[in-house]
Amino acid sequence: MNTSVSKKAVLIPAFCALFFNVLSAGESGIVIGGTVGMSTLGSNTDYYNNHFELDGLEDEKNFSSFTYGVKLGYDFYFRPEQAIRAYGDYSRVSFDDDNVFTGTIGMNIFTFNLDYRYDILPILGAFVGGNYSFVQSSSDKSYGNNSTSGIGFNVGAVLAPLDFLEVEAKFRYLGGDLPEKRFNRDSTDPKDVTSKRFSLEDHYQFLLGVNLKF
Repeated sequence: MNTSVSKKAVLIPAFCALFFNVLSAGESGIVIGGTVGMSTLGSNTDYYNNHFELDGLEDEKNFSSFTYGVKLGYDFYFRPEQAIRAYGDYSRVSFDDDNVFTGTIGMNIFTFNLDYRYDILPILGAFVGGNYSFVQSSSDKSYGNNSTSGIGFNVGAVLAPLDFLEVEAKFRYLGGDLPEKRFNRDSTDPKDVTSKRFSLEDHYQFLLGVNLKF
């Protein structure tokens, strides 16, 4: 068989499938997927002399780490190009920091998300929405085990080259700062410091995922 003919026999049906998918409207369905990406977290330390905060000694840091997760949900198309995305997901992240309070801190993050999606093109959509998260954290230093919950937001885009396949990019803010904790001074602190207050805050995620629709 002629090589060019055999290539055409493969490429033409594939091109036609993609073309007709471009012309078709979105469909409601169950969505399962996996994500990888980067999480960032901020820490803040305030220093005190008895009950008085010492100005100029505040210590702020930001650190980041790889994160991964899974999701399960449903896309409900109420118009050909508009949908509501309702889904839950679990993600895991572990931050390694030289902070004397936290050391390595691991987080299990359970999130319920509700997004509005608008398909700019049948194969390209954008979404924005909110989330409610529950976070369990564990530390191998004095910060210990903690939990928190809060409301945040999602924004992102979806590329759907096939009816059953999506590639998703998402930026997410997780609300609910972990509890503040008070610690006594240590040998590295200035002499006028009697105690310090430590907190973890401003948790963001930058995620890339693959979804399958049924």
